[in-house]
Amino acid sequence: PDGAWTELSFQSIKQATIPVLDGTWKALLLKYAANTEARARAAYLAVINTKLASATAGAHLDIAAAATTDDWLDLIVDGAIAYEQRGFLLSGMNVSVNQFKRLMRLRDGDNRLMNVYGTGVNMVGEMNLKQVDGSLAGLQVSLLDTTSTDKIAFYDPAAMVTLESPGAPIQLQDENIISLSKQISIHGQTANTNPFPDAILPVKLGA
Repeated sequence: PDGAWTELSFQSIKQATIPVLDGTWKALLLKYAANTEARARAAYLAVINTKLASATAGAHLDIAAAATTDDWLDLIVDGAIAYEQRGFLLSGMNVSVNQFKRLMRLRDGDNRLMNVYGTGVNMVGEMNLKQVDGSLAGLQVSLLDTTSTDKIAFYDPAAMVTLESPGAPIQLQDENIISLSKQISIHGQTANTNPFPDAILPVKLGA
Protein backbone atom coordinates (compact mmCIF):
# COMPACT_ATOMS: atom_id res chain seq x y z
CA PRO A 1 0.00 0.00 0.00
CA ASP A 2 1.02 3.58 -0.67
CA GLY A 3 -0.41 6.78 0.73
CA ALA A 4 0.09 10.06 2.50
CA TRP A 5 -1.79 12.00 5.12
CA THR A 6 -1.80 15.20 7.12
CA GLU A 7 -3.90 17.11 9.66
CA LEU A 8 -5.11 20.69 9.35
CA SER A 9 -6.77 22.94 11.91
CA PHE A 10 -10.19 24.35 11.14
CA GLN A 11 -8.70 27.79 11.61
CA SER A 12 -6.05 27.30 8.93
CA ILE A 13 -8.66 26.04 6.49
CA LYS A 14 -11.30 28.73 7.06
CA GLN A 15 -9.16 31.82 7.63
CA ALA A 16 -6.36 31.33 5.12
CA THR A 17 -6.24 33.77 2.20
CA ILE A 18 -5.19 30.94 -0.12
CA PRO A 19 -6.97 27.60 -0.83
CA VAL A 20 -5.05 25.61 1.80
CA LEU A 21 -7.14 22.47 1.49
CA ASP A 22 -6.84 22.27 -2.31
CA GLY A 23 -3.09 22.83 -2.10
CA THR A 24 -2.74 20.15 0.56
CA TRP A 25 -4.66 17.59 -1.54
CA LYS A 26 -2.33 18.35 -4.45
CA ALA A 27 0.74 17.90 -2.23
CA LEU A 28 -0.54 14.54 -1.00
CA LEU A 29 -1.20 13.38 -4.56
CA LEU A 30 2.32 14.40 -5.56
CA LYS A 31 3.70 12.44 -2.62
CA TYR A 32 1.63 9.40 -3.59
CA ALA A 33 2.88 9.65 -7.19
CA ALA A 34 6.50 9.93 -6.02
CA ASN A 35 6.13 6.87 -3.79
CA THR A 36 4.58 4.71 -6.50
CA GLU A 37 7.16 5.89 -9.05
CA ALA A 38 9.99 5.01 -6.66
CA ARG A 39 8.55 1.52 -6.17
CA ALA A 40 8.30 0.97 -9.92
CA ARG A 41 11.86 2.16 -10.52
CA ALA A 42 13.15 -0.08 -7.72
CA ALA A 43 11.40 -3.11 -9.24
CA TYR A 44 12.84 -2.28 -12.67
CA LEU A 45 16.35 -1.84 -11.26
CA ALA A 46 16.06 -5.16 -9.41
CA VAL A 47 15.39 -6.94 -12.73
CA ILE A 48 18.39 -5.21 -14.29
CA ASN A 49 20.70 -6.18 -11.43
CA THR A 50 19.54 -9.80 -11.52
CA LYS A 51 20.24 -10.05 -15.24
CA LEU A 52 23.65 -8.39 -14.91
CA ALA A 53 24.62 -10.97 -12.28
CA SER A 54 23.41 -13.88 -14.41
CA ALA A 55 25.78 -16.16 -16.30
CA THR A 56 23.00 -17.22 -18.68
CA ALA A 57 23.73 -16.50 -22.34
CA GLY A 58 21.74 -13.55 -23.59
CA ALA A 59 20.94 -12.20 -20.12
CA HIS A 60 22.85 -9.03 -20.95
CA LEU A 61 25.00 -7.34 -23.58
CA ASP A 62 28.53 -6.05 -22.98
CA ILE A 63 30.34 -2.81 -23.71
CA ALA A 64 33.89 -1.73 -22.89
CA ALA A 65 34.50 0.74 -20.09
CA ALA A 66 36.31 2.98 -22.59
CA ALA A 67 33.72 2.50 -25.33
CA THR A 68 34.03 4.68 -28.42
CA THR A 69 31.16 6.20 -30.34
CA ASP A 70 31.29 3.29 -32.77
CA ASP A 71 31.07 0.87 -29.84
CA TRP A 72 27.87 2.60 -28.69
CA LEU A 73 26.42 2.44 -32.18
CA ASP A 74 27.36 -1.25 -32.45
CA LEU A 75 25.62 -1.79 -29.12
CA ILE A 76 22.37 -0.35 -30.45
CA VAL A 77 22.57 -2.61 -33.51
CA ASP A 78 23.15 -5.65 -31.26
CA GLY A 79 20.24 -4.60 -29.07
CA ALA A 80 17.95 -4.16 -32.07
CA ILE A 81 18.86 -7.63 -33.36
CA ALA A 82 18.25 -9.19 -29.94
CA TYR A 83 14.82 -7.58 -29.69
CA GLU A 84 13.92 -8.65 -33.20
CA GLN A 85 14.79 -12.23 -32.30
CA ARG A 86 12.77 -12.05 -29.08
CA GLY A 87 9.70 -10.58 -30.73
CA PHE A 88 9.77 -7.34 -28.75
CA LEU A 89 10.14 -3.71 -29.76
CA LEU A 90 13.33 -1.87 -28.84
CA SER A 91 11.70 1.29 -27.50
CA GLY A 92 14.58 3.00 -25.73
CA MET A 93 17.58 2.90 -23.46
CA ASN A 94 17.67 3.87 -19.78
CA VAL A 95 20.97 5.00 -18.32
CA SER A 96 22.36 6.17 -14.99
CA VAL A 97 23.29 9.82 -14.57
CA ASN A 98 27.01 9.21 -15.07
CA GLN A 99 26.37 7.32 -18.29
CA PHE A 100 24.04 10.07 -19.54
CA LYS A 101 26.87 12.56 -19.00
CA ARG A 102 29.23 10.21 -20.79
CA LEU A 103 26.98 10.03 -23.84
CA MET A 104 26.64 13.80 -23.78
CA ARG A 105 30.42 14.11 -24.16
CA LEU A 106 30.91 11.73 -27.10
CA ARG A 107 33.39 13.27 -29.53
CA ASP A 108 35.19 12.60 -32.77
CA GLY A 109 38.43 14.47 -32.26
CA ASP A 110 37.42 18.04 -31.46
CA ASN A 111 33.87 17.60 -32.75
CA ARG A 112 31.05 16.95 -30.33
CA LEU A 113 28.86 14.10 -31.60
CA MET A 114 25.76 14.89 -29.55
CA ASN A 115 23.76 17.97 -30.46
CA VAL A 116 23.52 19.48 -26.98
CA TYR A 117 22.65 22.98 -28.14
CA GLY A 118 22.29 24.84 -31.41
CA THR A 119 22.90 22.94 -34.62
CA GLY A 120 25.81 20.94 -35.90
CA VAL A 121 27.04 18.49 -38.49
CA ASN A 122 27.98 14.80 -38.27
CA MET A 123 25.83 14.44 -35.18
CA VAL A 124 24.76 10.97 -34.00
CA GLY A 125 22.13 12.14 -31.53
CA GLU A 126 20.91 14.94 -29.32
CA MET A 127 20.56 15.62 -25.61
CA ASN A 128 17.99 17.73 -23.77
CA LEU A 129 19.85 18.65 -20.60
CA LYS A 130 16.84 20.28 -18.94
CA GLN A 131 14.69 17.18 -19.39
CA VAL A 132 17.66 14.78 -18.97
CA ASP A 133 16.71 12.77 -22.02
CA GLY A 134 17.63 12.57 -25.67
CA SER A 135 18.43 10.13 -28.44
CA LEU A 136 21.37 8.22 -29.85
CA ALA A 137 21.14 7.07 -33.47
CA GLY A 138 17.37 7.52 -33.30
CA LEU A 139 16.95 5.51 -30.09
CA GLN A 140 15.29 7.26 -27.15
CA VAL A 141 17.65 7.73 -24.18
CA SER A 142 16.21 8.53 -20.75
CA LEU A 143 17.31 8.57 -17.15
CA LEU A 144 17.03 5.33 -15.19
CA ASP A 145 17.13 6.98 -11.76
CA THR A 146 19.21 9.49 -9.83
CA THR A 147 21.06 7.12 -7.49
CA SER A 148 22.49 4.18 -9.47
CA THR A 149 25.77 4.32 -11.39
CA ASP A 150 27.04 2.59 -14.53
CA LYS A 151 23.63 1.16 -15.40
CA ILE A 152 22.51 0.84 -19.03
CA ALA A 153 19.43 -1.08 -20.16
CA PHE A 154 17.37 -1.48 -23.31
CA TYR A 155 13.65 -1.91 -22.78
CA ASP A 156 10.23 -2.57 -24.25
CA PRO A 157 7.43 -1.02 -22.09
CA ALA A 158 5.72 -4.43 -22.06
CA ALA A 159 8.42 -5.61 -19.64
CA MET A 160 7.02 -3.93 -16.55
CA VAL A 161 3.37 -3.61 -15.54
CA THR A 162 2.10 -1.68 -12.52
CA LEU A 163 -1.20 -2.88 -11.07
CA GLU A 164 -3.18 -0.40 -9.01
CA SER A 165 -6.24 -0.90 -6.82
CA PRO A 166 -9.53 0.30 -8.42
CA GLY A 167 -10.15 4.01 -7.92
CA ALA A 168 -6.69 4.64 -6.50
CA PRO A 169 -5.64 6.94 -5.09
CA ILE A 170 -8.69 7.12 -2.85
CA GLN A 171 -9.21 10.36 -0.93
CA LEU A 172 -10.27 10.03 2.70
CA GLN A 173 -11.10 12.69 5.26
CA ASP A 174 -12.45 12.98 8.78
CA GLU A 175 -12.95 15.67 11.41
CA ASN A 176 -11.98 15.78 15.06
CA ILE A 177 -14.48 17.93 16.98
CA ILE A 178 -12.29 17.90 20.09
CA SER A 179 -9.07 19.19 18.55
CA LEU A 180 -11.02 21.15 15.90
CA SER A 181 -8.99 19.66 13.10
CA LYS A 182 -9.48 17.85 9.82
CA GLN A 183 -7.47 14.77 8.83
CA ILE A 184 -7.09 14.06 5.13
CA SER A 185 -5.29 11.23 3.41
CA ILE A 186 -4.94 9.42 0.12
CA HIS A 187 -4.49 5.69 -0.18
CA GLY A 188 -3.90 3.11 -2.87
CA GLN A 189 -2.39 -0.32 -3.39
CA THR A 190 0.07 -1.04 -6.17
CA ALA A 191 2.04 -4.04 -7.35
CA ASN A 192 4.87 -4.04 -9.90
CA THR A 193 5.18 -7.12 -12.09
CA ASN A 194 7.62 -8.26 -14.76
CA PRO A 195 5.51 -10.44 -17.08
CA PHE A 196 8.07 -10.41 -19.92
CA PRO A 197 11.62 -10.55 -18.50
CA ASP A 198 13.19 -10.80 -21.97
CA ALA A 199 11.83 -7.34 -22.79
CA ILE A 200 14.57 -5.88 -20.57
CA LEU A 201 18.13 -6.26 -21.81
CA PRO A 202 20.78 -4.62 -19.58
CA VAL A 203 24.32 -3.84 -20.67
CA LYS A 204 27.33 -4.80 -18.56
CA LEU A 205 29.89 -2.03 -18.52
CA GLY A 206 33.58 -2.84 -18.60
CA ALA A 207 33.18 -6.33 -20.04
